[in-house]
Amino acid sequence: MERKEIIGRYISLLDETTYTNETSKRRRGREFEVLIKDLLQIEKLEPRGSFRPKGEEMDGSFIYNQKIYLLEAKWYDKPLSASSIYQFKGKVEGKLVGTIGVFISMSGYSEESVDALTFGKSLNIILFDRADFEKCVYEPSGFSAVLSQKLRKAAESGLPFYSVDPVVISISNSIKVNKKAILNDLVIVVGGQGDQEIISFLVNKILELEKVDRNILIRIAGGKLSIPLLANAFDDFSDGAVQDFMLIADADGEIDATEKQLLHSLNENLDPIIILPNPGIEIWFKEFKIYDRNDMIQYANEHRTLPSKLRRFLLDRIDIDYLRSRNDSFAKFYNGVLGI
Repeated sequence: MERKEIIGRYISLLDETTYTNETSKRRRGREFEVLIKDLLQIEKLEPRGSFRPKGEEMDGSFIYNQKIYLLEAKWYDKPLSASSIYQFKGKVEGKLVGTIGVFISMSGYSEESVDALTFGKSLNIILFDRADFEKCVYEPSGFSAVLSQKLRKAAESGLPFYSVDPVVISISNSIKVNKKAILNDLVIVVGGQGDQEIISFLVNKILELEKVDRNILIRIAGGKLSIPLLANAFDDFSDGAVQDFMLIADADGEIDATEKQLLHSLNENLDPIIILPNPGIEIWFKEFKIYDRNDMIQYANEHRTLPSKLRRFLLDRIDIDYLRSRNDSFAKFYNGVLGI
C-alpha cells in the first residue's frame, strides 16, 4: 500500500454528501479507524485494530520507538466534551504504568476538555485534531513526525494538545500560508479553532486596510488555561525570534480574575498584550453594523458560539472602524495587530 492510496481514501471520507444520516456516519467512523490502521502500517508502527479488554473497547494500538500507545479515534459533528476524553483517560490509566493514549478527533475538542487534561493529576493523553491528522496523511512519515512534536511539547510544557500547523500571516503580502515563520513580529495565542478562524480573518483585514506588513503567527492552545503554557513553550524555544506576544481569552464575566489567571502561569520575562472580550469573542459580532440578520446576532449572543458558516457571514460584513469605536477589547486588539 502507498500513501497516495491513503490520501485518496481520506478525501473520500471528507465527502459530506456520502454521509448524511446516522447509519452512514457510523460507517464512516469504522472506515476512519481502518484508514488510521493502514496509515500506521505504512509507517511501520505495528498497528493493531480494535480490541476488547474485559468491560471496555479500544480502537487500537501501535508501537512507536519501542513503546506501545493506545489509540482512540472519533469523527463527530461537534467538538468532543471533557467526558469523552476522561473516559479514554480512564482506560489508559488502567493499563501498564507509563502507558500513553493518542486521541484523534476530527471535530476537535471543547476548550474545557483540554484544560481539564492540562491541569489534571497526570498527563497521559496526547490529542490530535483534524489539521494534525491531515498533516499525518499528506506528509511522508507524517504520523511519526507529528507524534514526535506533540510528545516533546507534552513532556517539556505539559501540553496535551499542541497544534503542529499554526496560521501565519505573511510579511510580504498579508496572506495565509502554511509554513513556519522565520521571524515573528507578533505571536497570537487563542483558545480554540473557532477563535483562530476569527482572528486570522481580522488580522488579514486590518493589515490590508492599513497597508501594513507584519509577520504574525496565530496558534491554538486548545483551552483558556492552556494559553499561557503555550506562550511559555513558544518563548522558551523561539531563540528571540518573537518581538511581541498577544494572548486572547474569553473573560467569561470575570475580566480581572481571568487576567490574573493568565499571568499566574506565564513566564516572568513575558509581558504580553492581553485581550479579554467579555463574556467572549462572540461579543464582537454583536457590535457589528449589520441590520438584515438580527436573528443571527441574537443567536450568537445567547449561545456564546458560532457555526462556521455564520462566522464567515458576519466576518465578510464587518465594519472595522465601527467596531473599534464601540468595543474597547477590539480596539486594543486592533492596535496590537498594528504594533501601536
